[in-house]
Amino acid sequence: EHALASGLVHEVIDPILGRKRQAGPVAWLSSSAELASKGDHAPTPDQHRDIILESLAQKAVTTTSDISFSKDKQWLKGLKILDMTNVIAGPTVAHTLGRFGAEVIKLYPVKPTYDPWNTILIGLQVHQGKRSILVDIKSDKGEGVLHSLIRWADVITYNGPERQLEPLGIDLESLNAINPNVILLLLDAWGGPKKGPRSDYVGYDDLVQASTGIMARFGGSIKTPEEHAHLGTIDVLTGFAGAFAVATSLYKYRKTGETDVARASLAAAGQLLQIPFMYDYEGREPFNEPSGRHIKGSGPLYRCYNAVDEWFFMAAKDNSTDRLEGIEELKGVSRVASNDLKKFLSDHFKLREVRYWIDELTKIDIGAVALGSMAELREKYSSRTGIDSHASGGSYQFTRFDDHPSGHRIDIVSPCSIRPRYASLAVMPPAEKYGKDTREILEELGYSDQEITEMLDAGVVSESWSKQYLPD
Repeated sequence: EHALASGLVHEVIDPILGRKRQAGPVAWLSSSAELASKGDHAPTPDQHRDIILESLAQKAVTTTSDISFSKDKQWLKGLKILDMTNVIAGPTVAHTLGRFGAEVIKLYPVKPTYDPWNTILIGLQVHQGKRSILVDIKSDKGEGVLHSLIRWADVITYNGPERQLEPLGIDLESLNAINPNVILLLLDAWGGPKKGPRSDYVGYDDLVQASTGIMARFGGSIKTPEEHAHLGTIDVLTGFAGAFAVATSLYKYRKTGETDVARASLAAAGQLLQIPFMYDYEGREPFNEPSGRHIKGSGPLYRCYNAVDEWFFMAAKDNSTDRLEGIEELKGVSRVASNDLKKFLSDHFKLREVRYWIDELTKIDIGAVALGSMAELREKYSSRTGIDSHASGGSYQFTRFDDHPSGHRIDIVSPCSIRPRYASLAVMPPAEKYGKDTREILEELGYSDQEITEMLDAGVVSESWSKQYLPD
């Protein structure tokens, strides 16, 4: 009910299938909410050829020589972001934008409101490169500090239901009265382009997993709940969607001078994770994909197998059995019935070592890799240098801080998911202890030493939550 009412799922009339439900938006702007709440069926191939060619013919030809991007230029250099988010998805927005040069101030209350796992440990990853300030924004003087930060900012990021904005004084109308040029990002659990039954509910990654089918997809049921989470299954993707929404709003402001509210939600991003299954119509065959922890793959040619020494994963197309005939030990595989193929391969793969099978499968252009562990990847692909190691290299990269501000050696997943061709990326320093920059930020906002000391003594602001960054 909520998915349809909120515009997260679109209902369209397909010319062949009839009434069909399909995935809605992953990110949108408040000004485009009406458009984002509607869908249309996919066009047929070449349907708009004449319209497109006519449109292209009317446009002046441009060349890429006009592109101003360069390797030594960061796209968002000079952009200022006030980060008022928490946990994973919200902080990921500013963390992502910070990689492109944005300056980020992280605003937290004077006393922590979340447990150390969700705040401190997750913060090691998502608060890299941010400065932090601890303020009681519900106090009179703290509200004044918030207003100063709003005047400083170009973008404000917040995660929570829309109903929380006005009491905090960060709804768009209140923000525009302080800074008419500021852009707001609102990220929540259940949000869509329209209001739905759950729009004002709070929620987290695992709740949205349960309601959108991800738990079921990984083998869960009413009797056997199955959470699928590492660093936030939906959270991190939602953070990327939020960063995209902010970028879209910034582009709109650059072109029109109009501010907007950029939007993303966990429920919206949960659709993108399951996009192969995000359609429904009367008479559709059930999605019978394998699910659960015990599943080793989706079929005999795309699964894990046990060699004589260890496990490996093979990824081949459904019609690859003729190619497998090229391996001496697998002769006869093309004549094996599909129902018996898994047993045939399992029996034969157990006869040789993983290294042999990987070499032989690679020779015939079939993917194969030994199963490893995160610890092994971390040891193999960790960099201890301060150079921009995530601008190149493989998919697995880690940065090791032997002298992390926490006093511990910390290994962080390097942010190598986005690597632009026409821009440089900021090398993010490790996340500082919460509140470390409170005094410095207040000084930059124009507060005197006496005013800062008085606010510290009164508990309006703070420079730390605790003596230690991390427990021993």
